[in-house]
Amino acid sequence: MALIDAGKDYTQSPSPGYVLDASSVLRFPQNYPVGMVIIGDSILTGWSGYFAHVFPNALISGRVGRQFSSALPIWKDMQQDRLTQNVGTVVIELGTNGEVYPEDMEELLKMLGPRRQVFLVMPEMPRPWEQEVQQLYLQTAATYPNVHLVRWDLLSENHPQYFWTDQVHPNWMGIQVMVHAIAWDVQEMQAAENVSFR
Repeated sequence: MALIDAGKDYTQSPSPGYVLDASSVLRFPQNYPVGMVIIGDSILTGWSGYFAHVFPNALISGRVGRQFSSALPIWKDMQQDRLTQNVGTVVIELGTNGEVYPEDMEELLKMLGPRRQVFLVMPEMPRPWEQEVQQLYLQTAATYPNVHLVRWDLLSENHPQYFWTDQVHPNWMGIQVMVHAIAWDVQEMQAAENVSFR
């Protein structure tokens, strides 16, 4: 059903390039150096063109069915390729496809380091591990000063019109809300950092 709905969104979105019909994507930024990394699953992959439009300095890595644990080798590979040197912001849009283990979260944050600002997009999906993932994200943000939550779960609550039929993947209406929330939270953090350095 999601694929059928996606076909409809090709005609609804203002730019055909916003929707990517592929199982994985690795988009390099329009503007260099790389200032942001966004790692996600099919939600990111399906709308990677729109993410790239809103975040032109972002390196975008998405794959259908991706688990949270995949973020560790992805980041390691980016480091080895010297792509993360100027990255100050990391957005993680994962947790939809399975449990997120605390040890993986801790290891990823250790790899990212305390100076990078990390934004976890709170997943919202009718799946058994939803509450466990959300609770871990809440605990992580409360523990690490550089970790912030993008509350997609609250923004999409009671808004079934934001989703395709599977109630997991956001449609054109929903992805605009999600991406705007990410952009707003990142801008707010950057503004706060600029103030603190004055």
